Amino acid sequence: MHRKHFISFTATAAAVAALGKFRLHESAPPEGINFASLLDEMCTPSALAKWPAIEWQNRQASALKTDERHNPGQFANKAIGNFVRIEDKGNGSKEWVLMEHEGPGAIVRMWAPNMAKDAIMRIYFDGSAKPSIEVNMMNFFYGDDFVKPPFAAIKARGGNVYLPIPFSKGCKITVNKNECGWAEPPDLFYIIQYRTYAPGTIAATFDKNKFSAYQSKLAVTAEALLHAKNNAPAATTGYTVEAGKTEEITLRSGGKAINYFAVKIDAQNMADALRSTIIKLSFDGKETVACPAGDFFGSGMGLNPFNDWMRTVQKDGTMICRWVMPYKNDAVLKFINTGNQTVHIKSSINYQTWNWDNSSMYFHSNWGYNRGIDNLPVPNFNFISIKGKGLYVGDTLNITSYSPKWWGEGPEKISVDGEQFPSQFGTGSEDYYGYAWGDRTIFDAPFHAQPRLPEGPEFTGTTVNTRIRSLDAIPFKSALHLDMEVLTQDTMINEFAELDYGVATYWYGFPETTGEWKR
Repeated sequence: MHRKHFISFTATAAAVAALGKFRLHESAPPEGINFASLLDEMCTPSALAKWPAIEWQNRQASALKTDERHNPGQFANKAIGNFVRIEDKGNGSKEWVLMEHEGPGAIVRMWAPNMAKDAIMRIYFDGSAKPSIEVNMMNFFYGDDFVKPPFAAIKARGGNVYLPIPFSKGCKITVNKNECGWAEPPDLFYIIQYRTYAPGTIAATFDKNKFSAYQSKLAVTAEALLHAKNNAPAATTGYTVEAGKTEEITLRSGGKAINYFAVKIDAQNMADALRSTIIKLSFDGKETVACPAGDFFGSGMGLNPFNDWMRTVQKDGTMICRWVMPYKNDAVLKFINTGNQTVHIKSSINYQTWNWDNSSMYFHSNWGYNRGIDNLPVPNFNFISIKGKGLYVGDTLNITSYSPKWWGEGPEKISVDGEQFPSQFGTGSEDYYGYAWGDRTIFDAPFHAQPRLPEGPEFTGTTVNTRIRSLDAIPFKSALHLDMEVLTQDTMINEFAELDYGVATYWYGFPETTGEWKR
C-alpha cells in the first residue's frame, strides 16, 4: 500500500521571491515553448481566457480496444491491454508502445490505476534509441520517483502525472514485458494526454538532468496550484430572493475581467437551495453562464467542501471560483430563485483590468440534467455540444444511482472539429476524473476531486466528480462534442438499472461560439 502524500514542494519565501526569474518572457523565446513556460502557463488562470498565441491540439492515447475504435456502437468494454505495437528488443525482452508522436509537443497528463507494479516505463525523445526517462511505472505515477506531489500523486487508487514534459521532434512511451512477467498482451489501463504543435514550432525537449535546477520554480507552481490566492474584495453584498424572484446586479463596466467570485447561500433547505438557485452571467449582452449555484462551483448536489486550483467550497457554505471571466464593455449577474423557499445570498466579486483583443474569449458554464436514464440499451449522456471556436476547461458530474452496482464502466467520448470518431475515447468514467476502480474515497487535488460519495449501500445514492483543465484544456476551431457512455455493471449482466445524470460544463468561446446540452 502506498502512503498518501502531502505537498513536497513547499513554497518557501526564497522560492516565492525567485518567481520573477522564471516568468514566461524571460524563460522562453517568444516563438517557442519549454518546461518553464509550461509551468507558468499551468498556474495562470488568465491564460485560459485567451486563444493561445502558439496553437496546439490536445491528443489522447489510451488502452482502447482497436475494435471499439472502428465500431463505436459495440460497447465492448475492452479498454485494457491494447497498445500501439510491440517492439522486440532481443533476448526475450519486449516493450509495449503506449504512445508515439512525431513532431513538437508536450505530455500534459498521464493516468493509470494501481496495477503493473513491477513495470518499467521508458520515455524516448526526438527519435533517440536511448530512453531519456526510465522509471518504475507505479512509483512514477504515485509521486514516489523524481516527480513529487502535487505534480504526480495517487488519488483513490488512480495515479496521476500532471508535470508538463515537452519535446522538440517526437516522443515515444513504452512499458516493458520481461521485468514484470506479464502474459501477452499485458493487462494495463492507461491514458496519456499530450499536446501537438505545428511543424516548425520551437519546443525545448525536457532534460531530466536539469530537473533539480527547477526546484524553486516547482515550489512556486505547487503553491499556486494548492493554495491559490483569493483576491477577495473588502466587502460583500447581501440579497434576499423570494421564491420565483430574480435579483439582477449590474457589474463594473469597461475593460474588466472577473477573477474572483464568491457566493454563500442560506436557506431552510440548503440542498434544495443550491440546486434551485440559478446563477446567470451575461457579458456584452450575451448570456454565457446559466447553471445551478452548487454545480457552478463544483460542489454538485448539496454542500460538499473541497479545494482545487480554480475553486474552493468551504464548510461554512462559502463557494469561491477563480475563473477569469473577461468582457469588453459590460456584465450582468442574476440570481434566479426557482425553488419554493426564500434564499439569502451573500456575494463578492473582484476584477482585474482586461485589454480585450481578438484573442479574448468569454467564459461559459452550461447545465444539463437527465432523470431516470435506462442503462439498457446502453445510451450516451451528452455533456455539451459546442459550435464555433474555443477551449474546453472542465466539468462537474452528479450521478444518482438506484442500484448498488458500479455505475462507471462507460468512458468519455470527445470529438473535436467534426471528427467522425472521437479522438479522445477513454477507459472508464472514474478514470476520466483521475481515480480508479470506483474507489469510494473523498479526495481533492489541484485538477480533480470527488467531494461526495453515495449515501446508500455500495453505489446507491449520489456521487459527485469534478475535473478542471489547464495544460490539458481542449482547443477546438469549429466544434466540440463530449459524451459519457452510461455503461454499468448491471448492463454487463443484462440487468436493468436506472440513473440520474447532471453535468455542469466550463469552457471559453469567441463571441459567435454557442454551446448547449443535448438531451
